[in-house]
Amino acid sequence: MVVLSVLAEAQGRRNRRPDPCRHNPHIITVSPRVLKDRATQKVDVRLPKNGHWEGKVAVHMLIDEDGNVLCAWYKQGHPMLRKAVLEAAKQWTFKPFTLSDVPVKFYGDLELDLSEQTEKKPSV
Repeated sequence: MVVLSVLAEAQGRRNRRPDPCRHNPHIITVSPRVLKDRATQKVDVRLPKNGHWEGKVAVHMLIDEDGNVLCAWYKQGHPMLRKAVLEAAKQWTFKPFTLSDVPVKFYGDLELDLSEQTEKKPSV
């Protein structure tokens, strides 16, 4: 019975597609500044209304060959902001990164200062 279970599990692993969000050391990583400079569409974080939010947050991202966010992981910041920050970060788009004129996936850390976001909005 145990042998059948192990064989079934092994068979299941072979039939699974690789997880695109699993870290791949062969994909290049760009600095936070390079990532932000490559942004073609930025989306502000919709901050929760309960409280005054400021400070820095960081999101580790995997960008696909077309410049869209494939995966995002919350890296730093207040836990109450996790959902809102990830929702905004996944909507950003970037100029595709190329190696030898071939678009490639790349990792980068998006660092946002929420203080700047709240300062630019008019107070009511």
